[in-house]
Amino acid sequence: MMFNDFGVDGGSAATALTPKFNVLSKHFTTHTGFQVPDFEV
Repeated sequence: MMFNDFGVDGGSAATALTPKFNVLSKHFTTHTGFQVPDFEV
């Protein structure tokens, strides 16, 4: 997947990757016990 429109709000890249990042961070926290820092995407 290739994204070319990075605007002020991240554009389509941010809207596509935000749910995936949230699932990954919850999975990481569940299995390791470490809290992933909050990021604004």
